[in-house]
Amino acid sequence: DPARAGGERDVAVALRKIAAARARFVSRADESGTHRKEMTLWHAAGVIPAGPWYLAAGVGMGAALRIADERGAYLLIDEATYAAQRRATDLVVVSAGDPRLANIYAVIPVDPKKVPGVDAEAAALFVRWVTAGNGRTMIAGFRIAGDPVFHVPAK
Repeated sequence: DPARAGGERDVAVALRKIAAARARFVSRADESGTHRKEMTLWHAAGVIPAGPWYLAAGVGMGAALRIADERGAYLLIDEATYAAQRRATDLVVVSAGDPRLANIYAVIPVDPKKVPGVDAEAAALFVRWVTAGNGRTMIAGFRIAGDPVFHVPAK
């Protein structure tokens, strides 16, 4: 942890520490949702990530994790990928818990008035299953390598 960002709950503070230390950071730089979240977080930190310390890899999450591990670099990673790969890496979580790190998923049924032939009844059933039924329970209980990777808010 060359930037001494470990344990920092405020992700903007952690990123400022990384930038100030010019500590290596690997970015997916692939216009994915994770990359877009990363750019939003850098902006919140008031940092324009650039320079030799910042590697814009242009790869997916698994490849970015391997690069970060090989270079001893920081990386913004989703919990599911980290849980699945943590035994194959020397990287550890440095900052977690900031609400800005949340990746919100939503389910939105297609409007049958706009898309003829849509089974609106089945869509409504699916939405209820995911948001209030067994689907919600299954999502909340889903684990990778024993770790929960989805955090379902209380109803």
